[in-house]
Amino acid sequence: MLKSWKRFHNIESFRALFQVMTPRDTERVAVIPLLLFVLSPVLAMILRLIDPDSTYQMVTNPIQTLTVAAGILTLICCIGMQAVRGHSAEDIFYDHTAKVCFLLFAILMLVSVAANGFTELGIHGDSYRRESLLTFMSYGLFYYGCAAMIVSEGVKRMLCRVLVYSSWCITVPALLDRYGVLQIKQFHDMRQEAGTLTANFFQYNHYAYYLMMVIMVSLGLFLFEEKRVWRVAALVTMTAQTFTLVTNRTRGCLLACLVMLGLTWVVLRMTGKKAGKRLAAATAAFVIAAVIGYLLSPENWQRIVKTVDEAYNLAAQNENAKYAGAGRGLLWKLTVKYISEKPLLGWGTEGIRDRMVIESGHLNNRPHNEYLEYAAFFGIPACIAYLSAVLSVFVRAIRQRKLLSVMSITALIAAGTYLMSAFFGNTMFYTAPFLFIFMGLGFRSDLPEKPAEQTNQPEASEPAAQSE
Repeated sequence: MLKSWKRFHNIESFRALFQVMTPRDTERVAVIPLLLFVLSPVLAMILRLIDPDSTYQMVTNPIQTLTVAAGILTLICCIGMQAVRGHSAEDIFYDHTAKVCFLLFAILMLVSVAANGFTELGIHGDSYRRESLLTFMSYGLFYYGCAAMIVSEGVKRMLCRVLVYSSWCITVPALLDRYGVLQIKQFHDMRQEAGTLTANFFQYNHYAYYLMMVIMVSLGLFLFEEKRVWRVAALVTMTAQTFTLVTNRTRGCLLACLVMLGLTWVVLRMTGKKAGKRLAAATAAFVIAAVIGYLLSPENWQRIVKTVDEAYNLAAQNENAKYAGAGRGLLWKLTVKYISEKPLLGWGTEGIRDRMVIESGHLNNRPHNEYLEYAAFFGIPACIAYLSAVLSVFVRAIRQRKLLSVMSITALIAAGTYLMSAFFGNTMFYTAPFLFIFMGLGFRSDLPEKPAEQTNQPEASEPAAQSE
């Protein structure tokens, strides 16, 4: 690495800087905040065990600041490198389509908050979810922006492995505490319902988001790892975390995992990857772990009965239909009404909370649907900008399906699972970035890494890392 950085000695202009720079250089900057965020659940747990008065934000706030700085710096360097290597402005713009859409999304957020007044709630969010205006803007602009700069298959694999295997540091204590083997007082200080598994997250649904991402990344590692020892480790982790997710008693994330397992068969066929037997084994392990989890958590059967009853109420359109999915039917209906009242600019950050609490009978102060949440907070145009960014990532992936690396496929499988569960959940400052990080890791540039013009530096013309 030191030898690589020697290229930057005696640089006299920005053009010369961009000429000797390579995508691997920006990757080294971008990976630092991503690695820290992937480890943030473990770091937050360790910090809380050391200091019970500490908060999760004491870990994530510095990471967000670092992500913003790294995202701006690497984007400037990336565009500069593409420009000096002779790519047209049109090609560069197209290559950054998702970032442009996320930029529009961020601008519309700012306009929405300004239109509704720069109040404390509008700028900083509420005291529970801690999603400030900057946090919302950072999701697409900087978490995705940094992740899209990762060009090396090895670095992507490293981030996936760190997420998967660091999760044991949370799961083991959480299960020991759940079954009374080892009581961890700090876990019980969080907001949780009886019989659920929360660990060091604020609420059991938030822990479920984390487990869901770990399960699906473990699936990808099991499918595509070359060495048997790594495949076995990934399968064991996926099985254990599936059991933990069932013990957690969350239905939405478990259903999203199950649906994506089915869709992964389609993904393998589309991308031409020969991993059908491993996927069959992973599916069997998932089902077995889920069944064992249900047998050891009898209260889950009550939730199945409740789900069937809710489905009947929805089909019959009776009075109880609005309480389906822990009241999501009513919350969605109210949110649609709020969106119709302010369709262009929305209500601003957390702008619907007071009305929703009163009109829902204190069921919740958010829609429990991330797409409706964005539309209600920031307006329909902002939601369209968000959806356009997301779709551009997956449309590009479909178009490049035969060229995608196995770690890009793994990342997109995880991101796709999150997007399905987003129909039933809310954003949160310590879970939502996982979506944007893994969408970014699934990105593959269309622009070849051409040698810079008029440079004698051999490093500037190294093969395209983005070709993976």
